[in-house]
Amino acid sequence: MILSLVALLGLYVRRADRLGAVGFALAVVGMVVAACAFSWEAFLLPPIAREAPELFDWGAPIVADRGVLAGALAGLWLLGLALLGFALWRARVVLRAKPPRQSRPTVPTGHG
Repeated sequence: MILSLVALLGLYVRRADRLGAVGFALAVVGMVVAACAFSWEAFLLPPIAREAPELFDWGAPIVADRGVLAGALAGLWLLGLALLGFALWRARVVLRAKPPRQSRPTVPTGHG
């Protein structure tokens, strides 16, 4: 994830505009929140769930409040990447993909 931040910075610095700045800011904030949420789910929640499983009921504060908020903030990562990608595409930093070349069929036809 750290290398992704460096790569985003490298793409953004090359061609900056307002939409790119908003996309970059949202992507960085969303990526940091997502990384925190991933590590929280991997290392902090399992010991808590073993000791107090009632905290993870559907209406409990961990699931309802913090889980929804972390998921929504991590969604900023995707929104920011989409905005940054569109801004970079519009600025022609990211080139359009060329369609694949069509080749001749290699199926033998029986002629000569």
